[in-house]
Amino acid sequence: MYILLQTRLGGIGRFQHSGNNVIRYIIGDNKGILKIIELVHGKFRTPKNITFNYLIELFNFKYNHNIPPPK
Repeated sequence: MYILLQTRLGGIGRFQHSGNNVIRYIIGDNKGILKIIELVHGKFRTPKNITFNYLIELFNFKYNHNIPPPK
């Protein structure tokens, strides 16, 4: 899974180990966040879709992007 994420994101971000069973993927720049949005846009079919839509709205408002909300 690590290799897949790093390959898809082109080396953007880093992994952080915290505890024995927790690994976080941290993205600290707009370019990385935009890449994540492009990769998962329209693929959620869970309540997390609502939170993802808020991220898209915030990103559109704050950085003047025109990312359409998922359907």
